[in-house]
This record gives sequence, structure tokens and C-alpha cells, in this order.
Amino acid sequence: MAANSPDNNFLGIEVHTPGIGRILQRIDELELTNLRIFHADAINILEQQIPLSSLNAVYLYFPDPWHKRKHRKRRIVNAHFIDLIYSRLREGGFFHLATDWEDYAIYMLKDINQSIEVSQQDNNQQTINFVNQSEKDDYIERPNWRPKTKFENKGLKKGHGIWDILYKKI
Repeated sequence: MAANSPDNNFLGIEVHTPGIGRILQRIDELELTNLRIFHADAINILEQQIPLSSLNAVYLYFPDPWHKRKHRKRRIVNAHFIDLIYSRLREGGFFHLATDWEDYAIYMLKDINQSIEVSQQDNNQQTINFVNQSEKDDYIERPNWRPKTKFENKGLKKGHGIWDILYKKI
């Protein structure tokens, strides 16, 4: 994405050390100057390093699905994360998610919609004005600008479907 959009700056956040090594190799190979990487927890970076209303888009592609029921509390997409993303996006900014786990796609969609509803009813909380960009208020077709990831390819080889979710901050 950074190579295809040299006029845009990108910030990657990754906790997995081998993932950091691979992206640093790609930055060097492609001679990218518009991509910076944090080797840290995304929540901490968003809370402590990213100013309010400063991002044009947030892309969350193939996060760990924590597919075992007892581990689902570890999923990154939750009410706090959704509030955090919303607060860091500029008006008109996009939150794009993709997964190859159908139950996670359903969960993400439900959690975002719940956060929108709760925020509009709770006067003590910021109001979340996200609009789903799907005509059916669910999933969009894979945009041609979204790169295929290693995890997407693994999911496809296993026969998994792919679900893209796109919300716009208004």
C-alpha cells in the first residue's frame, strides 16, 4: 500500500518480531520513505502516541482471531478499541477490517454496531458516528487496493471465505 501511494504516509504497528523483520526487509527492498513501524502493542501506541483526529484511515487486516471460545477475550476488536480508533480518525476517515474467520467477521460487525448504539444512548461517552460502507450494512467486496496478506492466502488455502468491513467516520 505504501509503495502504491507514495504521497501518503503509513504507520504500521506490530507486536510479532518476525513480522517486523519481514516488513523492514520490504521497506529496504522497495526503498520506501513513507512507512514507519512501531514494534509495540497497538492499544498503547494509539493511546499514547497518536493524536486525536489525526488519522485518515486505520487498516486492521487479519488480526489474530483467537478462535477458541475461552481466548476470545484477547481479540483486539472490542468496545475500547473501537472507541480508540474512532477518536483517532479524522472526519471522513475510514476503518477497514478484513478476516478469514466468519465468526470473527460477525463478531466485529456486531461489536462496532453495538458501540455505535451504546454511544448514542450514553451521554457520558463520545458519540460514534460510523457509517457502514456496505449497501447491506454488512460486508464489502475486497477492494483492489487492499493487498493480499500471508494470512489471507493461508485462509484461502484452508477454504475459508474472506470478509471485508468498511466504516466511515462522519
